[in-house]
Amino acid sequence: MIVDIDERPRDGFDCPDCLYGHEEGELICPECHESAHVRPPSAWVPAWGPPPPHSHRDGLPLCPVMTATGYRPADPITYQRNDQQETP
Repeated sequence: MIVDIDERPRDGFDCPDCLYGHEEGELICPECHESAHVRPPSAWVPAWGPPPPHSHRDGLPLCPVMTATGYRPADPITYQRNDQQETP
């Protein structure tokens, strides 16, 4: 099955058709729903400020989100089945 990235659910609850097969309590990126790991990104420019504590599996920063001070990597959320997701 081919799923367009824009068709993935982004509203913070269980996605039974999600391509990633998450485990309960796993940290995920709230924007793309890929796994998030507790380690700074491997690709980070010091001019961007201190590196965030989380990254995608491939070492890249979590997806960008707009904040009051501009774009920053998203904070991960905890995957929960059939329930709302919470921030860690």
